[in-house]
Order: sequence, then C-alpha cells, then structure tokens
Amino acid sequence: MSVTRELYKFGASSIASLQSRLPNSDGFFFTITKVSDPAYAFSVLVPLAAGIHTLLAADLLVASLVAEWSNTLLKWLLMEDRPYWWVREVELTGLRTPTLRQTPLTCETGPGSPSGHVMGATAVMYVLREWIEHYYIIPHEDLSDKKKRALNLLSWTFLIWAVVFVSLSRLYVATHFPHQCVLGFFFGLMVGRLLVCKTSAWTWWWRRGSWKRLLCISALLTSISISAYWFQRALGIDPQWSVRLAFKWCEHAEYLHVDTTPLYSLVRDSGAAIGVALSSPVHRPQVLRGSYVIRIGLAGATVLLFQSLSSAIPTQQAVVFYLLHCLLQGLQAWALLWLLPKIANLLPWQPRQRQQSKKQKLPPKQE
Repeated sequence: MSVTRELYKFGASSIASLQSRLPNSDGFFFTITKVSDPAYAFSVLVPLAAGIHTLLAADLLVASLVAEWSNTLLKWLLMEDRPYWWVREVELTGLRTPTLRQTPLTCETGPGSPSGHVMGATAVMYVLREWIEHYYIIPHEDLSDKKKRALNLLSWTFLIWAVVFVSLSRLYVATHFPHQCVLGFFFGLMVGRLLVCKTSAWTWWWRRGSWKRLLCISALLTSISISAYWFQRALGIDPQWSVRLAFKWCEHAEYLHVDTTPLYSLVRDSGAAIGVALSSPVHRPQVLRGSYVIRIGLAGATVLLFQSLSSAIPTQQAVVFYLLHCLLQGLQAWALLWLLPKIANLLPWQPRQRQQSKKQKLPPKQE
C-alpha cells in the first residue's frame, strides 16, 4: 500500500474520530469555517479595513488574492483528493474506510491540497499581526521593551491558535486531511511574509508600484491562470476532475456552490488584482476624516451595491458569467481603495470643525 494511501487513511480516521467525539459542535465549527473562507476576506474584512485605513485594506486584499491564486495553482499541481469523496472512491477498490458525515459545508469542488481556508486565514492573520506590531506596539513609547516583546509573543500565539481552530473546522466538515491543513499554514505564512513584512523587498515593490506596473502584474497573473488551465488540457488532464468527483459523491446537490470551484477563485483574484492596480500606488497613508462608523458605513454600502449586482448576473453562459464577475471584483477593489478615500476626504466632516473651534478657544500663551 502506498504512503499516500496510508496518509489518507490516517487522516480519514482522525476526521471520523473528531466528528464522533464532538457530535454537537456544528454551530461552532461552521462559524469558524465560514469566517475563514477567502470570500469572507473579500466581502467583509477588506471593506471593514477600508473604513479604518486604506493601506491596511490594500494589504489584506493583496495577501488574500495572492494566497487564493497561488493556492488554486498548487491544488492543480498537487491534485490531491478531499476526504469526503476519497473514502467513497477507495471503498470501490475493497479498502475499508471510516464513515465520514457530510455537512452543508462539506462539498467543496476544488482539489484538496493545500487547504485554501487555512492558507488564506494564515496570510490574513499575518497581515493583522504585522499591522498591530508596527503601528500600535512598536511606536508606543509608554511600553517597555519587555512588554513589547510580550505583546509580540501574544500576537503570534493568537495567530497560531486561530490557525489551529480553522484547521480543526476544516477537518470537522471533512473537506481536508490534516497534512493539507499543515501545508496551507506554511504556504500562507510564506505569502504573508513575502507581501507585507516590513523587511521584504516585495512589500516595498508592490506598495510603491505605479498603476501601469501593477496592471502588467495583474495581466501576468491572469495569463498564468489561463495557461495553467489549458496546459492541463494539453496533457490530457481534466481541470474539472475534482468538480466531477464532488458532484458524484456529494449527498445533497444543494451543498454544491459555484464559488468553491477553482475557476471562480481565479476569476475573483484576477479582478481584484486589476482593481488594486488601478488604485496604485497605495503606499501613501490615507488620512480619512470623520468617524469610523460613517466611513465603515460607506464601505459597507459599496459592498452591498456590488453584491446585489453580482447576484443579478445571469448564469446561462459561463464566459459572460465569469467576465462580469471579474469586472465587478475589479470595480469593487478600486472603489474601496481609491474612490472611498476621495469621498471621505471631500465631505465636510463635523468632527474636524469642532477640533478647529477648540483650538481657537485656547487662551494665549503667557510670556
């Protein structure tokens, strides 16, 4: 028996044990797996960050799209199974496997390795950890070096535990084997360090890149995605093989969703990359005036508008469906990173007027 089959068998047994030991944990693990979905970063975290600081939103968006894009290519390269269909496939060969329970979040359609949820969550958590360290811990003059090291260690501890819970949620819903979650963590950490670490040359390069330079990079990412798809076809490999297995072994058709397919992920990433390029350069700090509530409200309204437009896209023609989704993703990223700061800084915010009036009421300095 091959090493891969033994690894899969051990993973399937671990998943069955987790499901049997925690039978009433659907709500807890479902919430974690939904929050760690790459789509959640695009639709919730990035707009929320856009209301706080434009550079934070750009960091989160770039880390998320690069993590998801590279994850899709790695999945096509490694071509690993998911637990919920692997146990059914090997049963046909006579091998006894544990019974895995399927949930509404189980039937994802892409290949299994590395875990996209773990990889994306790790990259996002690394961005947030770097942001907190370099903008809140290091500049804080009242904190001693010992306290700063303790807070830095605490942020790393939180990141590790967050990834552990995301991994457990992916095992619980039987979408990944344990080793696929481990690979997702390491690849996600690499993406985060490459793109947002202050000592990385790539961080400086993309943040200060002109819109022409980043637009060329976006075109390159899209070209690589298309080439990877057709290269598999040329080798006689069906890029949709995992989708067919998902339809074959998913117990309920309503559990299958188009946004879990590899093609949809690449379309979303290509559109978001174009939006970042059109908003570049993003290294200049955006001083957004007004309350956080109003700015986040503007970002939320922007996302709701684009989600309503997205739900209205017809699904009859695949080419039109993917092209329109790519266009909407690009426009949404551009609106959050470029248009929102312009609107926020043009409106006559009342808080700034009160600050100016307070300054005028200060008594003159005594000589």
